[in-house]
Amino acid sequence: MRQIKFSRRKFLKGSAAAGTLMFPTIIPSRVLGQQAPSKKIQVGIIGCGRIAGGMDIPGVWLNQDLATVVALSDCDRQRMTTTQKKTVKLFDGDLPELALYQDYRELLADRSVDAVMICTPDFWHAQQCVDAALAGKDVYVQKPLAMTVSESRAIATVMQKTGRIFHIGTQQRSEGKSTFGPQFRKAAEYVRNGRLGTVRRIEIGLPMDPPEPADLPLIQPVPNTLDYDKWLGYAPVEPYSELRTHPQGKDGEANFGRPGWMVIQAYSMGMIANWGAHHIDIAQWALDMESSGPVRVRGRADFPKR
Repeated sequence: MRQIKFSRRKFLKGSAAAGTLMFPTIIPSRVLGQQAPSKKIQVGIIGCGRIAGGMDIPGVWLNQDLATVVALSDCDRQRMTTTQKKTVKLFDGDLPELALYQDYRELLADRSVDAVMICTPDFWHAQQCVDAALAGKDVYVQKPLAMTVSESRAIATVMQKTGRIFHIGTQQRSEGKSTFGPQFRKAAEYVRNGRLGTVRRIEIGLPMDPPEPADLPLIQPVPNTLDYDKWLGYAPVEPYSELRTHPQGKDGEANFGRPGWMVIQAYSMGMIANWGAHHIDIAQWALDMESSGPVRVRGRADFPKR
C-alpha cells in the first residue's frame, strides 16, 4: 500500500528553506495585514483547471452572501490568469483584488485566506489537505480524497487534531435544479425508502473518453508559463508532455480540455476515481452505507503507456 511519505527532493527543498516562501506574483495590500473588508469567508482556490472554473468558483459566486474568492494558485500562469479574468467577469467586478500565487504554499501563508478549495491532480490532494489544515485553513477538496487508504486516514487524523472544517466535493450531490443533482437525490430516496424493493446489485457505467490528439509527442519543451517542477512535486521525474499534464492554450488563453494526468497511474487512479467516484458515491448514499463503506473492493484496469 502506498504510504504518505512524500520523500522525493523534499519538494524543491521546501522553497529553499522550510517556512521561507517567496513573495507571490501579485501582492494586494490586504495581504500585508489589513482587516478583511467583510465577515465573508475568504476563499483561496488551489488549482485553476476546468473543475475550479466550471464548478467551484461558480459555487462561491452562487453564495456571495457567505463567501468570496480572494486568491488563486496554479503552477501554470496561463491557466491562473485566464481563471482570474473569468472570475472577475463572473463576479462582475464585485471582488477584492485577487492575489495570484504560482506556489500553493504561498497562498496558504496568506493570512487573509480563511478556507481553500483544492482542485488539483489526485496525487496532490493528500499533501495539500494536510498543509492547508496545518496552516489554519478550512478545506474543501475535490474527489477523490487521496490516492490510497493510508493517505486518506492521514488526512482524517490531521483534520481531527487541528479541528478544521473539512469537506469532500462531488457535484452529483450538490448540483442545482438545472442539472442532475435532484435526480440523483430522488433515486437515492427511492432506494432508501424501499420503493424499488430489495437491492441486491448496483452496476455503474462510464462513457469512453474522446480520442487523444494523434500528433502530440511524448516529450515536449516545457512551456514558459508552467513551473513543471512544482507541478510534479513529489511525483517521479518524467519528461514533460501535454499528454502527461494538461492541454496548453493559445494566444494567452488556457485550454481546459480533459487533462492527460487522469490516465497516468502515478498521478491518478483513472476514471474509476475521476468519474466512477460520483456514481459509487450515489450508490453508497442510496444504500445508507456512507459511514461504513464497502466490505470488499476488487477491480483491474490497464493504464496507457506514456
